[in-house]
Amino acid sequence: MFLHRLPYRPDWDGLRAIAILSVLFCHAELGLPGGFVGVDLFFVLSGFLITRLIKKDLDQGSFSLAAFGERRLRRILPALGLVTVCTLVAGFLFLAPAANFALSQSAIALAFLVPNFYYWWQTGYFLEEAASKPLLHTWSLGVEEQFYILIALLFLLLHRFHREKTAGWWIGVLAMGSFAIGHYWVSNHPSAGFFLLPSRAWELCGGCLLALAPTLSPKVPRLVKEVLSLIGLGLILFCSILYDSNTPFPGLAALIPVIGTGLLLWTGGDLGQTLVHKMLSLRPLVLIGQISYPLYLWHWPILAMVNYSSFDPPSPLGRLGLLVLSGFLSLLTYYGLELPIRTRRLLPRPGVFLGYSGAIGAFVLLVMVGTTTYQGGTCDFSPDENRIQQTAKRDEKYLPNFEGSGELPGKLPKYGAEGVTPEILIWGDSHAMAVLPAIESLCDENKMSALAATRFLTPPLGNYPADDPSHFNNKVLEYLKTHPIRSVILAGRWNSYLMEDDLKDKLLETVDQVQAIGIKVFFLKDVPHFSYHVPRILALNTTRKFEIHRLGVSRIEYESMNPYFESIVSDLDNRGVRILDPIPYFVQGQDPDLFLPYDELGIFYRDSDHLTTHGALAIKGAFAPVFE
Repeated sequence: MFLHRLPYRPDWDGLRAIAILSVLFCHAELGLPGGFVGVDLFFVLSGFLITRLIKKDLDQGSFSLAAFGERRLRRILPALGLVTVCTLVAGFLFLAPAANFALSQSAIALAFLVPNFYYWWQTGYFLEEAASKPLLHTWSLGVEEQFYILIALLFLLLHRFHREKTAGWWIGVLAMGSFAIGHYWVSNHPSAGFFLLPSRAWELCGGCLLALAPTLSPKVPRLVKEVLSLIGLGLILFCSILYDSNTPFPGLAALIPVIGTGLLLWTGGDLGQTLVHKMLSLRPLVLIGQISYPLYLWHWPILAMVNYSSFDPPSPLGRLGLLVLSGFLSLLTYYGLELPIRTRRLLPRPGVFLGYSGAIGAFVLLVMVGTTTYQGGTCDFSPDENRIQQTAKRDEKYLPNFEGSGELPGKLPKYGAEGVTPEILIWGDSHAMAVLPAIESLCDENKMSALAATRFLTPPLGNYPADDPSHFNNKVLEYLKTHPIRSVILAGRWNSYLMEDDLKDKLLETVDQVQAIGIKVFFLKDVPHFSYHVPRILALNTTRKFEIHRLGVSRIEYESMNPYFESIVSDLDNRGVRILDPIPYFVQGQDPDLFLPYDELGIFYRDSDHLTTHGALAIKGAFAPVFE
């Protein structure tokens, strides 16, 4: 009665298999950079199935929120509870205290079904260190469960007022509003757009509308169904292969996998009629689809724990082995726990099930709250860990960023002494933003002030990029012509740009243009880039004590990462450009050719190449020539 309350369709499990395999290969970096769209497939399928279940209950007069809630808990709690407890235990054993503290916080958010809100506040899905957050993937469960509550209440209200036939209209309005919000948020608030229900609800609503829509007529020629189903599968594969972390998502980009999923569901009305649905009904895919939920739950904590605990990332074969391990644990979870509870072979009575679940949940929650409270102080952290926590940060005020096609602001962000005309302008990308604390500190000491013209992924090169609708860099040049600036500092992640000869020429052209205005030019050589996430590895180093040369970058490695220096620096010297070199400030040990990302007071980096506020202040001596 409670399992497969709709006629069972093996192709639905096959579709789940396509979704989960896309996600797994994406997360394991095994060839599907856009496989994260598998989550969107799950959203559409979930909206479709939950609407059919609710509608069937309403038609039979058996729908109640209590029964609906119990079925949802039997569906999500057993596997989720097991994976969460195992993840917390693994976190206690393998994570550094700060990371374990964050894990406990995320588990508390999960207990209250708001993990998506937690990760919206804490991180971005595609950021480097997202891969070491063991419960990050539960954000999608938060979205689904929040939507289920919303849609169940909507149907209940419509049923009470005998307005069930208007459900499609209400859901359509909800979908359009959600899509509009998502389209806006993707450009203006991308983290909120990715994690929160208002920008994701339209995908689930799409499945709801499909469940309420008329089925595809049996009179439609088989060739048409074959073509439509192939298009649906092709759209999903297209996104999985060609999307990546730089694709603005969800927004308009999510329409393609949503439409593809919808086509597969719509053309599957007559089971086995198309080749695609026959393929989706193959036993191996059906089995993967059946265990897709525990597989989704298990794979990410395993990958994340290994990523966090490893100095070097696992090989492709190693990552494939981790997915196989996830599959094995998922089979045990599905057949040993999830299926027996869903079919009521275990804990058949609602009261007993809820009692056990509540008791276990309360115990785990108390442990998590206690762990979080205890670790919130400094008593659980070593002095080294405390220094890492306190210095592995950036000050948000140093992240000025100009977007859009409007004019360059008349007042660029100003740093340093008040009431003083700015004499210095630092121009560049996020690496320029990262050194602003040093500029401000020196301005304060010298009773001077400086301006910042910075934008992410935008080097200080005139007329670059050529397709930039805002013409940001050209507007900076125009700004310099009309304002009394004495010195300009050019800063950027140079090895991302100057490997191309034409961009070297653009740099020299930009220098010539600035000098023609009568402004002195300074060129800041880039800081060392590390092969690892500095805060994470140095946190591990507090207990593991890695060999020091593994933590550093040698002079030879630095020079190989910046081969353009030999040619470009001489060209700049010939033009009278002063070279600012931060490298000497990274020599912390006895080896003058080893550059380290920390000193005795803390760490210099917030990731692998961006300085923390502490790191910027540590190298401020490099800017002394600007203030002479």
